Amino acid sequence: MSLELRMWVVYYHPADYPEQWVARERIVRDGKEHVTENVIVAPNLAAIRNRMIEMHLTYVPRKQSDDPKIVGCWI
Repeated sequence: MSLELRMWVVYYHPADYPEQWVARERIVRDGKEHVTENVIVAPNLAAIRNRMIEMHLTYVPRKQSDDPKIVGCWI
């Protein structure tokens, strides 16, 4: 049986959306991370946070070693 973890990684003004906040869905399956095509784009962090709360997800702060554009993730 293969387990998977779905998460949304939140970015502050990434290169492909320089004026927006972005959440990108990732799946960890069998120890490997897979980026999906699912993206949420919003004008501010509050809008991203509200979407994540609507999906009943839990916030996990960024690690110091994460890319500086990463704010955190929701699982």
